This record gives sequence, structure tokens and C-alpha cells, in this order.
Amino acid sequence: MGDGLPLTKLTVVSDGFWTGLYSVSFSNIVNISMIPDAQAPCDALDYLNPVLKGKIILTNLHDDDAVLYQFWHLQQRYGWEYLEKLVANDPLWIRGTGMPYVAVDSRWYPVSFTTSWVFVSYEDNDTRFLLPKNDLFLTWTQSAAIPKGAMHTTAAKLYLRFVLSK
Repeated sequence: MGDGLPLTKLTVVSDGFWTGLYSVSFSNIVNISMIPDAQAPCDALDYLNPVLKGKIILTNLHDDDAVLYQFWHLQQRYGWEYLEKLVANDPLWIRGTGMPYVAVDSRWYPVSFTTSWVFVSYEDNDTRFLLPKNDLFLTWTQSAAIPKGAMHTTAAKLYLRFVLSK
């Protein structure tokens, strides 16, 4: 493709060209104006702290495959007892993975772990994305493609050039 599309970012496969557009990560989102950095939960077991009772906002398990995977992984690592204790800590269960970030950033709830880092856009606010100290966290790349035989390849190339540009 000698038309300026960065070949280093594309993977050529038999059915077209594929590339990762951006990464998404689910981990701890904390509003440090509500919970100081030093007390912020970083690992799954931290969310069982009674101080957080009624202060956690989470996405419904059935609402998103990535969230379901997170809870499956928690059950596999810590057992059903962990999930029972988490539920006993009275989190608010809501629809959508974007809403927990909005709630934490708006100071409605101080913490969540079922929202995306993509939503964190300002470094000068009180909302922080914290990686776990011991647990795993979920991250993946959202992909895009120009399938072989696409009807509007010029538009697809233009879009990918825009998204992949600095």
C-alpha cells in the first residue's frame, strides 16, 4: 500500500489488513478527593474493607463480556466466598461500563473496578486509574480492519490514517 497508510501498524492477513486502534484497560478507578491515595483499593481483597460499604459502584455482570470475565477470574482466584463478601459490602450495580467512571469522576461514588481507562482523560482531576499491586487486570486492544473486497476502501483508508495519526 504505497498510499501513505503506515504499514508498520498494519497486519496483512488473507482477508485484508488489521490493526489495533487503542487499548482498553479495566482496573481501579478512585476519586482521591473522597478516598486518599494511601487508602485507595488496588487489589480485589481491598474492596472487602468495611470502610467501603455502600461506596463501590460496579457494572452488572451480565452487561458486558469483559466485566463477566473479571468476575469469573475473581471467583476462580478467591472463590464464591469473595463474591459473597463483596456483595455484602453493598455495591451499587448499574448498566454500562462507562457509568462507573462518570459516577467516580462526579464524586457520587469513590471507587470502581468495572470501568475503562479510556474514560480517564484529564490528569489534573481527582480521578485516578490505579493498577493492582498483586492481582491481574484486564486489558485488550480494539481492532479495525479494511476487509478484502470492502466497498469503500478509500474511506476506510482515510479513517484509519486519521485514527492512527499523531
